[in-house]
Amino acid sequence: MAFTIDGLTYQLISSKSVVVSSASKTLTKIQIPDSVAYEGFTFAVTNIARYAFFDCNNLSSVTIPRTVTSIGMDAFAGTALYKDKNNWEDGALYIDNCLIKVTKNHKGPYTIKPHTRVIGSAAFYGCTKLSAITIPNSVVGIGNYAFYGCTKLRSIDIPTSVTTIGLAALTGTKIYTNKTNWKNGALYVDNCLVRVSEKYVGDYKVKANTRLIANYAFFACAKLTSIIVPANVINIGIHPFYSCSKLTAIHFEGTISQWADIHTDLWKYYANIRSIRCADEELVVKEE
Repeated sequence: MAFTIDGLTYQLISSKSVVVSSASKTLTKIQIPDSVAYEGFTFAVTNIARYAFFDCNNLSSVTIPRTVTSIGMDAFAGTALYKDKNNWEDGALYIDNCLIKVTKNHKGPYTIKPHTRVIGSAAFYGCTKLSAITIPNSVVGIGNYAFYGCTKLRSIDIPTSVTTIGLAALTGTKIYTNKTNWKNGALYVDNCLVRVSEKYVGDYKVKANTRLIANYAFFACAKLTSIIVPANVINIGIHPFYSCSKLTAIHFEGTISQWADIHTDLWKYYANIRSIRCADEELVVKEE
């Protein structure tokens, strides 16, 4: 479902939240609200989609609310904000405490500015000479493909402030390609489950100290049959079980109210999950 308010078009991404999917090309200044009301329901604005403001040529000012945790690739490409070289500092573009892009010719380590809240999708894409990254404890979201192809990046410290990690955020880095970082077919970084191998077979138990599960973490795990998720997981990303055709059950070790708080409900459209068994109640998703 999509709807437009004050020149911004929104799409539902869950029963609680929406993404800014596009904008009127005539807008020059935008203040994105932290929530929007539509047909009697109020939705948090949590995402800005890929190309959301693409070619809004006159757009020179954007205010991004603290509710936003994900900014899509090229969301601001073609805008006056993006084109104005004065907005770029040391090869990086920040918009309202969100890191949008770092140029590919960056060499050596990089320290993200204090108070930065979001690392945008593909922010460091193809920065093959990036050797180290320092992320402040203010960052809540790491976007899709954020460090994709950063072939010299060997390690990363993900602060506890981070609640979402995007699709393929670390693919192509030394962290991802080093086989010794994978244990039992899974890659964890700082208590975050980044990826489970497509070759994984059977039941999977997420490690006990895991804080969050990245977007598409189990993508194409076609032989995965069930998952046990510990109660201390604070967030499960978008489409975590996409193309997990044999996955039929989830056991969440917390309560059903905790489960409702840690996930979007999009996962159920891309798996054959029949039930979610929580510590206090079983939720039937699909009848036999």
